[in-house]
Amino acid sequence: KIDRNMTMMFHDMLQQVADGTGHPGLQLTPEEAWMKLAVLRRMLAGGLLTQSRIRRHRRHNEIHVCECGLGEESTVEHVSWRCKHFDHIRQPMLLQLNPHIQNLPVVTRYAAVALRDTLLTQDEVILLQSTLVQIWQSHIERFYGEDNDPPPNDPDV
Repeated sequence: KIDRNMTMMFHDMLQQVADGTGHPGLQLTPEEAWMKLAVLRRMLAGGLLTQSRIRRHRRHNEIHVCECGLGEESTVEHVSWRCKHFDHIRQPMLLQLNPHIQNLPVVTRYAAVALRDTLLTQDEVILLQSTLVQIWQSHIERFYGEDNDPPPNDPDV
């Protein structure tokens, strides 16, 4: 079963900032909060898009391999958890959530939804969600061509 309160805490914090009432734990402008809310809502609804997912919806059979160098298809799982383009964003979260990170259920890894029996604390769920939102904001910027640099620490650069 889903822990709605834990799952929605970061959302509610962002909503307060977006509405202009602010939240002491977030130093964001209302516009920044709205942008993060848009990504978080897509994530919670399972609506994140990658080039591979878009191609499947359009019935193209080709597989889109991510340019990060891992040779993996650009899936939600890849972007969120393995893509080298976002290691610098993901690494602090992985260090803090270890060893719990390996045992997270699929719904938590894919959509950042917390279950009632989660091993994560409320602060760790917020860290997970805020990190994944930041990764996906960066991915969206890359997708639309605003940031097409190679991944950090790429040996070929």
